[in-house]
Amino acid sequence: MGFRPRQPVGGKGALHRSLALRPTPCGLYLAAVYELVRGRRKAAAKRMAQGFALCGNDLAYAKAGLEVYTAAEAWREMLEQIDEMPADLAADSRVRFCRALALHKLGREEDALAELEGQGGLELADIRECDSSIGYLWQDIQYSRRGRYLPIPHFFNFNSMDRVLPREK
Repeated sequence: MGFRPRQPVGGKGALHRSLALRPTPCGLYLAAVYELVRGRRKAAAKRMAQGFALCGNDLAYAKAGLEVYTAAEAWREMLEQIDEMPADLAADSRVRFCRALALHKLGREEDALAELEGQGGLELADIRECDSSIGYLWQDIQYSRRGRYLPIPHFFNFNSMDRVLPREK
């Protein structure tokens, strides 16, 4: 046996060859993340849409996919994807939060606020202590509407501190 240099294994080539043979939701998610790492946001959103087409009824996949759309800043695509989801998935609080975020980023402040505050508000079961994303989204919407930051209401404030100072723009 002679010496053979090690052949490259894995990487983009292997993933794309695998997807060409048999596209899977997991493979498409990985391809979307790969595209994000490479800075190709539109390609990432496209891969994620392909993954949703194969696995659109799984809540865990939907949450992971919406995170990809958020990182890609693909707000219109995210909103379209959420609007196509089955009603039980679209009613999930994390999905509703992502919908409110997309609406806000698209300049539809009243719709975003209605999504945040409607149906009794959001109750995220998977939110962590000190996660300020909901409160900051509410503040950003108020800033867009009124031109100033307002204190975060207690039901959107998941910070353990007694007082949260408003963000400055």
